[in-house]
Amino acid sequence: MKNFLFLIAVTLVIAGCSNDKQEEIIEQTTPQEIIVTFDYYFWESGSMTKSTGNELYTTFYNKYIKNKTLTPRSYALTLKNLKTGESSYIRGYWNKKEGVKLMEGTYEVTGTSSPIYNSYLYQKLDTVYLAFKENIAINSNTTSVNLSAKYNSFMLMFDTDNTKSIEYGYGENSSNNIALSKVDNIYYMFLDKLSIAGNDRLRIKRTSGSESNIGISKTPFENGKYYYFNDITNSFDVPPMEQGN
Repeated sequence: MKNFLFLIAVTLVIAGCSNDKQEEIIEQTTPQEIIVTFDYYFWESGSMTKSTGNELYTTFYNKYIKNKTLTPRSYALTLKNLKTGESSYIRGYWNKKEGVKLMEGTYEVTGTSSPIYNSYLYQKLDTVYLAFKENIAINSNTTSVNLSAKYNSFMLMFDTDNTKSIEYGYGENSSNNIALSKVDNIYYMFLDKLSIAGNDRLRIKRTSGSESNIGISKTPFENGKYYYFNDITNSFDVPPMEQGN
């Protein structure tokens, strides 16, 4: 009888140990909640593709974009858990480094980082627009995520020689015009391709007193490229489309 009771006791101990191990395994395999912060980098030096042979952009990039002087301050991201299919939408500011709670797993990240402006008529032209799309892995060791930024806008550049001012406007109403920013020896502006309307134009005032109105709505600009204004032809040097393979 004693042997029988001893056998039952041993069996219960073994069963208890087995249950403890199973609970431990379950705890180890259950995804944990992790707090991470977000930042970004440019996927290659310069990032924006050359449309002409002009080297002004390289200097501009290194001085004003690489160090994030003329880049957006806020972001809006959607994170989709590839295992569960659940999505989270987050908004924040790059410089605040606010922690975001995410479960461990692999996520598809899509989103944008755009300058903030009050209305369509007064959009920001002096700041680049960025976009994000990639997969990231979150695990127990993850504290921050560095996203790869790609341009979600194109850039127009103008030489300051013989130029008094440049304005971007909507139609003939000069009250809607926005003066382009000037840095070093260039005027510049960033535009999202989708934001161009049918009557968008540039008004260039020269030191000689002459003035040019350049329509840009029909010019085949592409996001991710910069274009240098040819003062001789009074137009942008836009290369022809090439046939794909």
